[in-house]
Amino acid sequence: MMRALYTRAVQMLKKTLLTVLVILSFMYAMFQGGFVSWFLFYGFIPFWAYPLALSLYPIRKVTVARRFNRSEYSGGDRMTVEVTIRRPRFLPLPFLVVEDFLPDRLASRAGGSQKRMVQLLLCKERTFTYEISEAVRGEHIFPGISVETMDLLGLYEKAAFISCPHTILIYPDYRRVDIDQLDAFYEQGETASSVRTHGENTIVSGVRNYMPGDRLSWIHWKATARRNEIMTKEFEERKSQDAVVLLDMHPAVQFEELVRFTASIVHTMLLQGIGVAYTSLQKPALMYQVGKGEQQRRKIMYELAKATETNSEPPVDHPAVMLGHMPYIVVSAHLTLELIGKVAALKGSGMATVFLLEEAAAQQQLTRKALAKGIVCRFIPKSWDREEVAERA
Repeated sequence: MMRALYTRAVQMLKKTLLTVLVILSFMYAMFQGGFVSWFLFYGFIPFWAYPLALSLYPIRKVTVARRFNRSEYSGGDRMTVEVTIRRPRFLPLPFLVVEDFLPDRLASRAGGSQKRMVQLLLCKERTFTYEISEAVRGEHIFPGISVETMDLLGLYEKAAFISCPHTILIYPDYRRVDIDQLDAFYEQGETASSVRTHGENTIVSGVRNYMPGDRLSWIHWKATARRNEIMTKEFEERKSQDAVVLLDMHPAVQFEELVRFTASIVHTMLLQGIGVAYTSLQKPALMYQVGKGEQQRRKIMYELAKATETNSEPPVDHPAVMLGHMPYIVVSAHLTLELIGKVAALKGSGMATVFLLEEAAAQQQLTRKALAKGIVCRFIPKSWDREEVAERA
C-alpha cells in the first residue's frame, strides 16, 4: 500500500514538473519573443501533451494471450510459451515492457526471458516467445502478465497487471523398465521380485471382455467370433498379479527421485498388463483401486504430478489393508522402524517389497528386522534412471 502511494506521488510530481517547464517556456517566449524562444515553447508541447494523453489511455484494456506449445509436459521437458499483445486504441504506444509472471519453481528456468520490450509504434499487435529450459514436476499457476509503458523522456510511467490465468500440470518423468530385469536394480538380486510378468505358458481358466492394456496374444479368437465382441483369455496366474504401490511422502532430499521411480514402476507394470492400485502412506484418501490400461495410468500420473512432501503420520486404519491379498510395493527414501511396522501392519500375511534410495551398507540391521517380518528391502542405485535398459516411453 505504501509503495503504491509513493509511486503515485512520484508520478504526480513528474507531471507537475513537466507542466511548470511548459509554463516557464511560454512565459519566456511571451517576454523574450523571437524564433528561438517560441521554438523552445512549441518543442516542449509534444513532450507535455503525450504524457497527458498517456495518463488518460486505458492501458488495462491492452489484451494479452498466452499459449503453450504443448498441452502436456513431463519433468525435464523444454517449454515454449508464446505471448501475444494487442492494443485496442488509436493512440500509438512507442513500446510496452511486457513481463509474464511465472510460478516460483519455473521462474529460475526461464532465465529472465519472459520479460521483453515490445515495439507498438506502427502496429497494434506483437508476439514474442520465451523458453523454460526444464519443466519442474507439479501443478503450476501462471497468474497473469504485466504491461508497462512511459513517455519519450521517461518522466511518466504507466503500468497494469492483466489477469491471464493458466494452470499447467507437469507430470513426473518416467522410464519404461523391463520387469524381467528389475533384479538389476536390487542390491544383490538374490531374490526375485514379487511382481511377475505373464508368461505365455500359463493355464487358461476362462475368457473375459477385452480391457485396454491386454496383449493381442491374449485374445481368444474362437470366443470372439462366437460372441461377436473381443474376448481375452483369463489366466489362473493372472488372478494374483495385481499389486499395490505406495509412496512414502515424508520430506526427503530425494523426494523428486522417489516420485520418478514410482511413476516408472507404475507405468511399466500397467504396460505389462499388471493391475495396479496406488495410494500413499500419509494420504490414504487419495487412493485408486486396482485398475489397468491407459486410463489408470493417467489417474495415477495425475496424482503423482501433484504429490507433495508431508510430515503427517500414516493413519492407523489405512484403507490399503483391505488389499492384503496382493503384494505391496512401497517406495521410500529412508528405512526406519516406524516404516517397517507400518508396512508389516498393511501387508498382514502377504508379501511386501520396500524400494529405498539410501545406501544398503548403512541399513543392514534394519534390513534384517524387516526381513524377519516378511518385508524384502531393495536398494535402488543412484544411476537407476540412466541404465541402458530404461527408455522414455
